[in-house]
Amino acid sequence: MPRLIATQWLAPRVGCAAAVLLVIAPLPGIAAVLHVPADYPTIAAAVAAATSTDEVHVGPGVYTERLDLSSRRLTLRATAGPAFTTIDGEGLGTVITWTNAVSGSVLEGFQIINGRGAPGAAGQPTSGFQNGAAGRAGGLRASGVLVVRNCVFMNNVGGAGGDGADSIVGQFDAGHGGTGGAGAVSADGPDFFGRIYYCTFYNNSGGRGGAAGRGHVLESQPGLAGLAGPGALAMSGPTPTPTLCSFLANFGGTGGRGADASQYFNLASQAGMGGSGGAGAVAMYGGQPTLANCLFARNQGGSGGEGGAGATPDGGSAVPGAIGGSGGAGVISTSTALTTRSCTLVENAGGTGGTGGAMGGGAGSNGPSTALALSSHSIRNTVFHLNAGPQFAGSMPIGSNCASDFVLVGGANVAFAGEFVHGYRPGPGSPLIDRGHVFDLPMDTLDVDGDFLTGESLPVDLAGISRRIDDPAVADTGVGPPPMPDIGAYERLPTFTVTAGDMNCDGRFDNYDIDVFVLALVQPVVYGHVHRNCSLLAGDFDADGALTNFDIDAFVAALLE
Repeated sequence: MPRLIATQWLAPRVGCAAAVLLVIAPLPGIAAVLHVPADYPTIAAAVAAATSTDEVHVGPGVYTERLDLSSRRLTLRATAGPAFTTIDGEGLGTVITWTNAVSGSVLEGFQIINGRGAPGAAGQPTSGFQNGAAGRAGGLRASGVLVVRNCVFMNNVGGAGGDGADSIVGQFDAGHGGTGGAGAVSADGPDFFGRIYYCTFYNNSGGRGGAAGRGHVLESQPGLAGLAGPGALAMSGPTPTPTLCSFLANFGGTGGRGADASQYFNLASQAGMGGSGGAGAVAMYGGQPTLANCLFARNQGGSGGEGGAGATPDGGSAVPGAIGGSGGAGVISTSTALTTRSCTLVENAGGTGGTGGAMGGGAGSNGPSTALALSSHSIRNTVFHLNAGPQFAGSMPIGSNCASDFVLVGGANVAFAGEFVHGYRPGPGSPLIDRGHVFDLPMDTLDVDGDFLTGESLPVDLAGISRRIDDPAVADTGVGPPPMPDIGAYERLPTFTVTAGDMNCDGRFDNYDIDVFVLALVQPVVYGHVHRNCSLLAGDFDADGALTNFDIDAFVAALLE
């Protein structure tokens, strides 16, 4: 199908000059805009027709597709945003594969749901590939240079890691289990230079780690059980930095099962330890990982894998079962120093340790609510609230890394109003207000405000309002020139009132609130993402503290008055 390119030219002078809309084949180097469904019935058809630098603009609707944009340079944009534009994978595979993305590629404005990553292949000792392959992410699998912004990833599941192959004496050692896939997004590989910002991850689940291969008693140790995938995001590259993102109620996968002991006459091999559970939200690999102005709420680390069973060979000494794997961290797993700036971590929980293998294997340790402790972690302007168990596993030298900007608050210090968005803001009188460090705000490396200044601090909070709002009723106790930022992902709004029925926060209750009310009722997470400064309680007409179906009749009646 030819593409419409807006062009103006002057006709030969036979009377008046005319402006003509010309339908031509695209000229080399001129970007075209392909519209779905106006020009093409499916996103896949538009992508297939697009050339480098083109933009594919997708109108509102639910698209049951799985897309492969590998090695492409495109902009794929939903014109109405994630509230009205959904790509549904229907549980049939990864929703979007965009490996080797070319610089300039953009994915923007979609709700991406119901992806299910493919499991990794099992190890095959006869081919020399005895290790299990990694499972794939459910929502998006990316590498290269890709910008992902203003997307919602929901109800996606990572694929299980492949099982390692058992050892074959004289030929191959036992194989390791593959790593489980991330529930929503894997943006990894040493070449990933992309960015992820203004995204919401909700109710995604990481894949199970692959089981370890058994060692042969005569020469080989058992393989290692596979690590489970994180609930939401696996990210690597030089500076992996999710920015202005929300991670809500995601679940890490279960670690792979350890190898059982094998026996040969009166000898037995060692049993293998279970694999670690996946982090509830994020796994970072290598580089200099940073969490910038993000919210982590109610994420759950995955359980550790079961330890391998022991054995009692004929006439030989018994070999005990192995210990279970450790539970995953509630928020993040990283092997390198983590930088955290202006984040809020609320009600996250580590996973339980895996059960020990039969014949005396001990249970694995429970995971921390936040992360493993590393002495080089740098945590600033960050608040922890009601997370289960220890924040960090191991010894975390808080004093050397954090001063007054690291706050462990009790139940009474931060107001939780029960609303989806505003429940995580500092309440009146909170110790978080005007207490942050100005020089420890995240940097605006993504230029989220479009002013072409990337050397400034991030100018907005998670809801998009100014990052430094002074509260005249609270003394400045932070560091740096005023106004001081509040600690955590949100600034406290100086005033906030809920107007009944005003679901889109335009100050009026009218017909423009109908679609938004339905969105809030059916998809509260998407509502919270799109309308970050609005409140679900604007639709709570029966005043029971929640937006439910019982509010519909009263909403309609009030609108018709």
